[in-house]
Amino acid sequence: MTIDKIFVVKLQVPIFSSDPHAQCLVYNEDRSFETFVPMDENIERAMKGRPKAFFRSGLTGKTFYLGTESEVPDPGW
Repeated sequence: MTIDKIFVVKLQVPIFSSDPHAQCLVYNEDRSFETFVPMDENIERAMKGRPKAFFRSGLTGKTFYLGTESEVPDPGW
């Protein structure tokens, strides 16, 4: 698989939700990319109980890949 574009995204989990189908907000710094992804065990593990974190992610065509194994330090945005 070849990733066409790699970029950093902020992942925000819903703070007050008991919905098992909760969606997480994901966006890049200038918000030219923004989407929602379902909360799953990979995201829960990567977030370590935090409300937000930053990860390297990528696009192949229109397919988005969230790099929960590629956390980056908070860039300040």
